[in-house]
Amino acid sequence: MKFGTIFSALLISSAGLAFSAVAQAADKTQVVKILGGKATIELPVEFVKMPQNLLAEKYTEERNRPQEAWYVENVDSKVTLAFSINPNAIKESELSKVSTVLKNQLSVLSPTVSQVKINGHKMERVEFNMPIDEEGNYLYNLMQLSSFKGKMMYSTFNVTNDLESKYKTVGEAALSSLKY
Repeated sequence: MKFGTIFSALLISSAGLAFSAVAQAADKTQVVKILGGKATIELPVEFVKMPQNLLAEKYTEERNRPQEAWYVENVDSKVTLAFSINPNAIKESELSKVSTVLKNQLSVLSPTVSQVKINGHKMERVEFNMPIDEEGNYLYNLMQLSSFKGKMMYSTFNVTNDLESKYKTVGEAALSSLKY
């Protein structure tokens, strides 16, 4: 009886360790340089940099196209992180004005606004769901606004509702790792 209990405990411990190793492999991250090396962000290894041709295809309006995007390739770019630095001057103390304007412009989508401090920088976040069809599907959006060397930096995470439960916290964590 004693040996059976010990064997069972060892078997359960081994299974737990094996599961833990698989879970850790799935959670591997990489620190990547973004925007020409001006900043870094920590992303899961499954994210890859979006090629320029796909960036142009996904963001058809050039004025709304981010300077850089990263995405999960095996889910048809349903999960993306995009980054741009706007030439307009802005101070951290002015970010709340911008988020208020965005909240008002997006009022039909019931956005929420929050303030975060990331690596010593004050930032604003605007969160909302954008309907994408008549069946109730939507695109979850998390926009992060910051002042990068006195210029407006937009960092945006998007995921379709079918993958939101898997990737929402991943996107939030990635945006929370922004360093510059």
